[in-house]
Amino acid sequence: MYRAAQPAQPFFPESSFVFDSYRGDLVHAAQAVEEHGYVFVMYYASWSARCMLARDEFSEAARIMYPRVRSCIS
Repeated sequence: MYRAAQPAQPFFPESSFVFDSYRGDLVHAAQAVEEHGYVFVMYYASWSARCMLARDEFSEAARIMYPRVRSCIS
């Protein structure tokens, strides 16, 4: 028996400095690299406990680095 997959949902809260590309759209990431030369990227599995633990750390790093980097993408 199969069931339909749940729709994609953001992994990071809206208040985060992280642009969450939870639907797999990498156009924003490509634009950020072109504009800034570099970005921080976090690949995650939304069901992974390790990723859930890393989410808060990545969000905090994005908050701290935002004035210098301007783009943290997941």
